[in-house]
Amino acid sequence: ELKEVNLSPKTEAEVIEKLMKDDHNLENLQTLEFLMHSIDNSLLFISSGGLEKILLPNLINQTDVEVRVTLLRMLGAILQNNLEAKKYASEKTNLVNDLMPLLVKYSNFEELSACLYACGSLMRHNQQVSTDVIKRILTILLEIIGKDSVLLNLKIKSLLLIDDLISDREIDENFMKNSKICENLENFFAHHRNAFIGDTDAIEKC
Repeated sequence: ELKEVNLSPKTEAEVIEKLMKDDHNLENLQTLEFLMHSIDNSLLFISSGGLEKILLPNLINQTDVEVRVTLLRMLGAILQNNLEAKKYASEKTNLVNDLMPLLVKYSNFEELSACLYACGSLMRHNQQVSTDVIKRILTILLEIIGKDSVLLNLKIKSLLLIDDLISDREIDENFMKNSKICENLENFFAHHRNAFIGDTDAIEKC
């Protein structure tokens, strides 16, 4: 008589723990990124030291753009709509300062998109991030929407993040005036007026 064999797949927690111990190659990182869209999985990754031991060191020192994009997407997935993860990342890591250079010196538009995703996931509805840091990010985002070389959908992502950050915080009038936010936004819509008229779903596509 044959004995019953348990062929049930490993739990996601077991897969995460295994991947954290394995080589951190692109395939394994992509699998981790997929799993991080669950809040429970994200909190397990964080509590196991995943941010400090795996994600951030690889992101900061990474020369492979494809790996860097995957890490940024993983970071965005971990932080999105996850207040506990946002709080931990803000208090225990130097994440904001690590992300800002990538917003300025991205290698391609795929990396810029992933970086906007990670920044937005960290900074939206996050009172742990100081207003001074918010202002620095707003300045970078304004530069992005003013660049002719940047794709329109990425400018719109930047625009939506600007709107959310201003709505989240009381930004002082001096900064609003000195950074010329209203003027920059007016110029953006004037410059891309024909694109919006020709495609009323432009924002939704982003």
